[in-house]
Amino acid sequence: MASVTESGVTERSTLDPGPRLVEADSAVSVEVEARAIHSVHLVEHHQFSVAVCDTCGWRSFARRSRPLARDEGRDHEVLHNPR
Repeated sequence: MASVTESGVTERSTLDPGPRLVEADSAVSVEVEARAIHSVHLVEHHQFSVAVCDTCGWRSFARRSRPLARDEGRDHEVLHNPR
């Protein structure tokens, strides 16, 4: 909402955007995530297989093909594990 002061200047109320990331904090969080080793296992749901990451909770789409679900899990490990 905008309001006009006696001098004719329009003032707008601003919303507090909330907490902000400090550069030092973000560097620490990136460093902590880089050390995490992602390990994926397959979960069977009736006739479907789902790859699930034990580290971050990522889940693949439900697949009828176990090899496809396994490949997606392996791709997740390769993409997110530190080199």
